[in-house]
Amino acid sequence: MMMKEFTERTGFEPTAEEYREIEKEYMASDIHKDDFCKRWKKQGNIGRLERQRARRIEELEKQLEKTIKEAEKTEKETEKLRLEQWVATYDKLCEANKRADEAEKKLATLMAAFEAITGKEDINKVA
Repeated sequence: MMMKEFTERTGFEPTAEEYREIEKEYMASDIHKDDFCKRWKKQGNIGRLERQRARRIEELEKQLEKTIKEAEKTEKETEKLRLEQWVATYDKLCEANKRADEAEKKLATLMAAFEAITGKEDINKVA
């Protein structure tokens, strides 16, 4: 029996995985496909598969919720790490600027001393 035939006879559209199990049941039986489908429905298999689907949906929803929470946690951790790296870089830049300011002050002091000693403002004009 083909899945299409099963669906037409039962009014239930199984997934491919569900149909593989149904087909195993059918092949193990020795009754005609019409009788098999009537019996299959009468035994409450549609409800059973619908309950299995509902449980599977719940499992997948829980798994999705867990994955979302993990992704959010990872995103927060990544954001925190980026902020820490930015702060560290900013601190290094501030320290470099402080050293540059100190170097400029020392240079200004040296240039003033040079001018006082030589009477010239520009060190490049000394012959």
